[in-house]
Amino acid sequence: MKEITTFADVRCDRRALPATIVNLPGTRLDGNCGARITTFGSAMTPPIPVSARPPAERPLNDPRVDRQFIGDLVRDFYGRVRADPRLGPIFAAEIRGDWEPHLEKMTDFWCSVVLKTGDYSGRPVPAHLKLKQVREQDFQIWLGHFRATAEARCPPEVTGVFVDRAERIARSLQLAMFFRLDRPAAGAVA
Repeated sequence: MKEITTFADVRCDRRALPATIVNLPGTRLDGNCGARITTFGSAMTPPIPVSARPPAERPLNDPRVDRQFIGDLVRDFYGRVRADPRLGPIFAAEIRGDWEPHLEKMTDFWCSVVLKTGDYSGRPVPAHLKLKQVREQDFQIWLGHFRATAEARCPPEVTGVFVDRAERIARSLQLAMFFRLDRPAAGAVA
């Protein structure tokens, strides 16, 4: 069996690693605390190349979904967020006065994510890293509002695309904002 090292001598416990690392097919953690993460392969489990990337997402090809559709979804979603007792004040502190520029930017973002238009040119991770009042649990609230909005406005097959991409975006932002190798993961028991 050929062994490929993907991370060398990680000094943490399995519970401190994001599930996306721990649950990769063919990934093994050696040791109890100081761990070495390796991927391995056999006849049934081929090795995962270190440089492997998932295939590029395809644009949603549904004649009902265009910029106007996405703009309406974005406005409905942010209406829910603004009314939320936890998220509303966070957004109100950042977006004072006219919300339209933010809503247009988010419409560009979602057109780029779903339709692959390339309209969005922002940098979401740095924008979110500066939000010190955001807690890890806020992402579940955000996703709940997004899922409810998509379910209310979209046919089921379109809802699935929007929700899947929203979940991946939330997971990426959450990792960027909160994951640290030097602390246990949320919910882990020390």
